Amino acid sequence: QTLQPRSFQYGNAVIRSAMSKIKSASQLESYLNTCWKRAAKAEALLQGNLSQKEALELINTIDTALSFTKLDDPKYYPPRLTALSLPSSATQLTVSDSNPVNDNAAVHVMLQSVSRSTKDQILIEILSAIVSEPFYNQLRTQQQLGYIVSSGIRAIEDTRTIAFIVQSGKEPVSKLTKEILKYLDSLATYLEKDVSRATFGTYVKALIDRKTEPEKLLGAETTRHWNEIASGKFVFNRMAVEVGAALDLTKDDLLQFWNTIYTSDKRRLLITEIVPQRGTASNPNPPPTKMMTPDNSNELGIDDIPEFRKIRESS
Repeated sequence: QTLQPRSFQYGNAVIRSAMSKIKSASQLESYLNTCWKRAAKAEALLQGNLSQKEALELINTIDTALSFTKLDDPKYYPPRLTALSLPSSATQLTVSDSNPVNDNAAVHVMLQSVSRSTKDQILIEILSAIVSEPFYNQLRTQQQLGYIVSSGIRAIEDTRTIAFIVQSGKEPVSKLTKEILKYLDSLATYLEKDVSRATFGTYVKALIDRKTEPEKLLGAETTRHWNEIASGKFVFNRMAVEVGAALDLTKDDLLQFWNTIYTSDKRRLLITEIVPQRGTASNPNPPPTKMMTPDNSNELGIDDIPEFRKIRESS
């Protein structure tokens, strides 16, 4: 939620407030009767055993029934999601778990790459594959910090994030955060000394094999194509483009990428801590606001999220 503009992602309080205003089915019926008159816009994808002529006939049938107007001017096109960028520093959000019976603490440490280059997007996928097992082994198997220890990447628009998550019923968030950051601090050395160039090559090959594996279901191919339409990117040969970028990568590229997103003083890091109200992992409830300002937005409470997003939208 913190990386999406306010108009694309609403908080639970806003959603509950809007839902409380819906009192009867007649309000929904009224909305259905008027929604197509409120400048509704549509995109369509027909995929399967259809000729171009048949596909266009189906689209024309829908268009005639709903009376859509063709948008020739790009300025009238629906706005696309643009990811918010984190500050070029560490930001920490600490909130109290709203579930009074939950006794688990959780920490989510996220690094954001704002680069929109295909090269960097492939590098973060390879990085995720390399660090997943040692992260789990160190914090779950060896330290036994919690029963949930995982890492992974997420795409928001053309940006990418890699997250490290630990949930524990015995350790407080301060301990979890400390150990996650300690692991991340050690990664530069691990990547330099323990990941050989040959090993790096095996991760690249595995990624290429996965991306070039033929899709077995029409639904999988359709979803991939629809994602291109929904995002407004229309890069239908994305797999081929990404494979081409992967073939040119070296271990030195990976080391430089890690330096950019973590080691450098410009890293975009968000630490989210969930504090339980009970149990051995509990702490005093964190304040709902840290009195955040545009000049001091590195520490957040739950009530600061809307203002934080507003500040990031204007940055």
